[in-house]
Amino acid sequence: MNNKLLLITFFLAISSQTNGINYISLQDVAPAQSNAESMANLKILEKNIENASNNKASVVSLASLYLQNNKNSKAIETYQQAILLDPTDAKLFAAISIAYLHNKHYKMAKAMIEQALILDPNLKQATKLISYIDKKQAKLAELRKSNM
Repeated sequence: MNNKLLLITFFLAISSQTNGINYISLQDVAPAQSNAESMANLKILEKNIENASNNKASVVSLASLYLQNNKNSKAIETYQQAILLDPTDAKLFAAISIAYLHNKHYKMAKAMIEQALILDPNLKQATKLISYIDKKQAKLAELRKSNM
């Protein structure tokens, strides 16, 4: 399984494990929306967040759309806002981990997914993501060593 597919599979697994919150998964958004539609939805959600920044579902939806549109830094900021609203939601920590991973912030990605596991030891796919991050970090360390 290639790396991008693994991350999307993990994200979809998290998205499908919701407890009363409508997380937008890549499966729901990507095939149905063109880039223009997706950008329009981003603008709508951004405006809604300005008016109701304490609405967790809206904040999470916006963060998911940022992630889907490769706006990883914005996704991180928005997931952080969602985590402030509910610091006990393991799925938020897993989602922000993926955003950090896309930005190549491997230590933060690992810290966030580990926090997700602390909050929910039964979170599916989390150990696979940790293993992926560990392998990625080992490979990067090996490359740095060989370049010396």
